[in-house]
Amino acid sequence: MSDVAPPPLREDLRIRKSIHQGEVTYILKDPDEGAYYRFDAAQHLMLTLFDGKRTPEELVERFNATSAEFEFDLEAVQDLIDSARENKLLKRNRKEENAALVEKLKAERKGRFLQAKGSLLMVRFHLVDPNQAFERIIHRIRWIWTPAGVKASFVLIGIAVLAALSQGTRFIDDFERVFHFQTEGGMNFFKIWLVALGAIAFHELAHGLTCKNYGGDVNDMGFLLLAFQPCLYCNVNDAWMFENNRHKIYTALSGVWIELVLSAFAVFVWLMTDVDNPVGRTAFVLITISTASSLFLNLNPLMKYDGYYILSDLLQVPNLRQNAIDWFSHILKTRVLRIEDEAPLHPTRRERRTYLLYGGLTVGYLTLMMSTLGFMVYGMVADSYGTLGIVLFLTLALKLARMMTGTWGKTMKEWSAALMFGSQRRKIITGLAALPILALLVFWHPRVSIVTEGQVDAELLKVHAPESGFLDQVGYRPDRTLTGGPGALLARLRSPELELELVRMESRRQGLGVDRTLAASTGDRSLMQRNQLESHAVEEELASLHKRMQRLELRVPPGSWRVNGPPPVNLEGRHFGAGQEILTLAPTRQRHVNVELAQSDLDLVEQGNRALIRMTGSAPRVFEGEVIRITPVAKVEGPNRLFQVRVRMVIPEDLPPPPLEATAEVKIFGDEAPLWEHLILRPIRHSLRVDLWI
Repeated sequence: MSDVAPPPLREDLRIRKSIHQGEVTYILKDPDEGAYYRFDAAQHLMLTLFDGKRTPEELVERFNATSAEFEFDLEAVQDLIDSARENKLLKRNRKEENAALVEKLKAERKGRFLQAKGSLLMVRFHLVDPNQAFERIIHRIRWIWTPAGVKASFVLIGIAVLAALSQGTRFIDDFERVFHFQTEGGMNFFKIWLVALGAIAFHELAHGLTCKNYGGDVNDMGFLLLAFQPCLYCNVNDAWMFENNRHKIYTALSGVWIELVLSAFAVFVWLMTDVDNPVGRTAFVLITISTASSLFLNLNPLMKYDGYYILSDLLQVPNLRQNAIDWFSHILKTRVLRIEDEAPLHPTRRERRTYLLYGGLTVGYLTLMMSTLGFMVYGMVADSYGTLGIVLFLTLALKLARMMTGTWGKTMKEWSAALMFGSQRRKIITGLAALPILALLVFWHPRVSIVTEGQVDAELLKVHAPESGFLDQVGYRPDRTLTGGPGALLARLRSPELELELVRMESRRQGLGVDRTLAASTGDRSLMQRNQLESHAVEEELASLHKRMQRLELRVPPGSWRVNGPPPVNLEGRHFGAGQEILTLAPTRQRHVNVELAQSDLDLVEQGNRALIRMTGSAPRVFEGEVIRITPVAKVEGPNRLFQVRVRMVIPEDLPPPPLEATAEVKIFGDEAPLWEHLILRPIRHSLRVDLWI
């Protein structure tokens, strides 16, 4: 135990009193390090007795003689001295001052302009120390934080909200015009991003100026990469020094408040302009971006944004997030996994309830958010980069998961090992249980079943117009049933062009007959030969015209059909060009289902495989089926190539066929495979693009 008298506290330290749930604490700020330290009332009182003359024994004696509420012993004083020395809170001699100056210069070099600090998910770049600038302007704008100024801002926001609600239809139309990136292109996205950065700049300035208004210093402003998303920041840690808890809340709330005020002004600009005008578009983007980010992001207490700090100050629970996660983790380990774990902190009953509720909500929210984001990013990476991209994504995802879960990976590994191999008895039980499981995985070969969805269709027969003409008659009823069987009239066209050509050729034939009679009377043999040749050509043309006229009558093909087209009244009298589709015939009993299979499942299916088809809808039915065709043409969707498989349905005579384009769930029974392939190999193959395996 040292008998050397500790030096007094440094004179440049800033000390503020803080009352937390009736308990008085003192916060000390080291301006050189920008660090904050919290001491209870007894520790602070003891620190004030440090004068560089009293030894630890004299300090204990002096403290216990003057304080009726607290009591110190020699060990506690020595711990306090060691802590103060370690954190460099005590007055330094010349040598220590020089060393501190050198350290400060090194820190300034590290923290100079655009010097990166932070972690992988939050990298900070210092830009400027705005404290002196805030000092010069704060006295000119203090009216903003007066009761009258705050009331006026809320009136302005209320009027803007009512005005925007009165233009709801216009707001929706403008939203589609402004945020429709598919037609606007990447430049529109860049402009919106710039407006968002401007709103964030005002947001951070509001934090800094509010902190300055209530007596804090603001020495650090810059931009940061938050989860690789660039944005601005303003360091207002001095708010921790505020004795009035409401000032802390006002400082945290000021960013949202100024964004809502800016949005209110933007509403009136938007009402007077159009979004096709740059000013009107900027105002509309500011309305949507600022309002959405303020209400749904910054005020979300489960993320470490403004809403979290406001909730922490309202509950008067410092370091709420980390303490809550630590306590929730401790409860999971001790109550659920039955692991012996030393409590990370000793909260009161109220704090235990708060930590358990907030910690559970935060862990659940982060798990859901990160999982959703992970699946979305995985799909984009798999589509664009294939196997290589997936491997890189999984590597980064695992690293991020380890960062977020801390020691939980090691904990679960140790818990699993203790559960299965913690004792000789458990080792025997685990081994005996593993043998039948391994046997099932290797020797049981269940049939592979692939479940997918598809649409019902049939081998449709399209009926085209053989010649250009008007549809004169159809051979089916309004309920799309045919009026006759195979060979009966299906449709008849009337072609004025063919009829006119037929009349012309008949006239030509009659004229040639007159010429032939005249040539015979004169005995002109050459004229008779020429007439004979022309008559032969005319007869051939007439025969061709008659065949074309016969083709205008379309007959029902063999089989049982039903018209898949408009009612007769919509077709009769319509003109159709040569080769134009008139209607479509669908078989009344035959049906197929087209499904898409991933390439990873394609080698498990072959023609002739049995299938079960369950119709979805108001009357679910199950039909037998058979794979009849696998198309070689593939399309890329997600991490796999997809191939179309055609399944023929077997429809019993007593059941009506399902309607075309109905949705069906199809289970295709493939070949037999070991169980381990079902459980391990198939999921892996589904996850990776097999067409890019290297």
